[in-house]
Amino acid sequence: MTHTPHPTPTSHTIPAVAPNPHPEPAHRWRGAAARLTRRARIGWLAAVGSALVAAACASVLLEVPALPAGVGEPIEPVRYAFTAVSAGSSHTCGLRGDAAVVCWGRNGSGQARPPEGSFTAVSAGSSHSCGVRGDAAVVCWGQNEYGQADAPAGGFTAVSAGASHSCGLRGDAAVVCWGQNEFGQADAPAGGFAAVSAGSSHSCGLRTNATVACWGDNELGQTDAPAGEFAAVSAGSNLSCGLARDGTVACWGDLIWRTDASDGEFVAVSAGGRYACGLRGDGAVVCWGYPGYGRTDPPGGEFVAVSAGWSHGCGLRPDGTVGCWGRDDHGKLDLPPQGPFVAIAAGLNFACGLRPDATVGCWGDRHDADGIYLGNLSPPGGEFVAVAAGELHACGLRPDGSIACWGNHADGDTDAPEGSFAAVSLSRGGRDSSCGLRRDGTAACWGNDTFGAPDPPEGAFTAVSTGGEYACGLRPDGAIACWGNNEHGETDAPAGTFTAISSGGRHSCGLRSDAAVACWGDNEHGQTDPPAGVYIAVAAGHSHSCAVRSDHTATCWGQVATDLRGGNDP
Repeated sequence: MTHTPHPTPTSHTIPAVAPNPHPEPAHRWRGAAARLTRRARIGWLAAVGSALVAAACASVLLEVPALPAGVGEPIEPVRYAFTAVSAGSSHTCGLRGDAAVVCWGRNGSGQARPPEGSFTAVSAGSSHSCGVRGDAAVVCWGQNEYGQADAPAGGFTAVSAGASHSCGLRGDAAVVCWGQNEFGQADAPAGGFAAVSAGSSHSCGLRTNATVACWGDNELGQTDAPAGEFAAVSAGSNLSCGLARDGTVACWGDLIWRTDASDGEFVAVSAGGRYACGLRGDGAVVCWGYPGYGRTDPPGGEFVAVSAGWSHGCGLRPDGTVGCWGRDDHGKLDLPPQGPFVAIAAGLNFACGLRPDATVGCWGDRHDADGIYLGNLSPPGGEFVAVAAGELHACGLRPDGSIACWGNHADGDTDAPEGSFAAVSLSRGGRDSSCGLRRDGTAACWGNDTFGAPDPPEGAFTAVSTGGEYACGLRPDGAIACWGNNEHGETDAPAGTFTAISSGGRHSCGLRSDAAVACWGDNEHGQTDPPAGVYIAVAAGHSHSCAVRSDHTATCWGQVATDLRGGNDP
């Protein structure tokens, strides 16, 4: 399993912002994408972020003393309506009614961060995902160690993401596979196929003559497909299952656990990690095999599609909602909450959004990069005017100025002090700390006190920003004061007057009163060497910094700055 390395914690400023019939579904590893034949067309109002949000990828300093425009006003709720769902190893992807793809769960390799655009199909694999675009091209994202995300050019009607390889069905009924081929799992046989499914180290396809052909690793007999005519096939970890023309299900391969389906007829089948699930004609889902983590205990009710992942499964209900069951780690059972949102804050592996009705919804991975459980990421009820996300916890600012925090509590991260605040800032790192700006101008900090970050100096501030193991504040006279760990000079703020401050991992940047940018602290990657110019905003990230020029173009410097310039930098 690939783990996201711990970044050095950072913080930056985020202002609240206003807010054909498809081909047959690809039968995929651990449950191919299944879809409704009738597609609900529901518009989606997404929260939008500033260029600095994307640039810094950090926690937030929110200064919202009053309700943002639109907050508290009654609105018609918008609900996610899905037409397909695909359960992977530790993440899940869904195809929405507006043809956009949404993924949730583990994102250590970017497998849960789909590209924008319209899709007709999606498939979640182990640490990568693939989708078929509206123009029939296949695009994959996530881990690419074996080339499993390097989809070939040309048109496809279906795609299936496996463990470390992928397979696609061409318009001429040929199957093409790419990625790891240690066991021949990418050596698709010639001939015409109607569907394809990529498993862990093997693949299976349904031929146009209704027979099944499998190829790749056969250590447990997972490629020994039985004779007969089938309507569908699904390749799992070390087993495969097929739906016969008469509605019965046959499975072959890993027989350590019972792989024989329950009696009766089915309309769909999906093979996962040592278990499988089938959809009956009455809409009920039945699962069998290894029962660990509740993977064989689907919820009741009616479903129109089912997808079995490695240790969790998901089903699509008639109303377009998704229900998941099984192992509840990495947030893979947590669908993004209903929107729309007027502001959003991104933590390390999770995010929180502020809705127009002033409530907060959070989603994503509830574990850090080392797999440590973060705690309950469900925000408390009530109204908020701002929300901030750190690495291990989140905080919200209520209309009365009080702060409520939730998530990991190891170092008192959620023990926000009492009082009335105008802003809150969270660091992102193993030594989480938070700071708030009281309405009387004083600063209060809490959380990990290893380097004294929770001990701000006396006096008034107009802004405060929490960095990795330190924090900085902007005084009413424009001077900057910093406190906490100074191993890299991160608290050695230069003299002069400033109008804004942003503290990153081990460096900070400030916007001077003459609109120039000054940075200090760790400069290993050039993150404290800003280009000359006139600026209106600045943000310090982990090992890079970004700023917005007076002409509203963005420029970045430091590590990976080339990837972040995006053509806006001259």
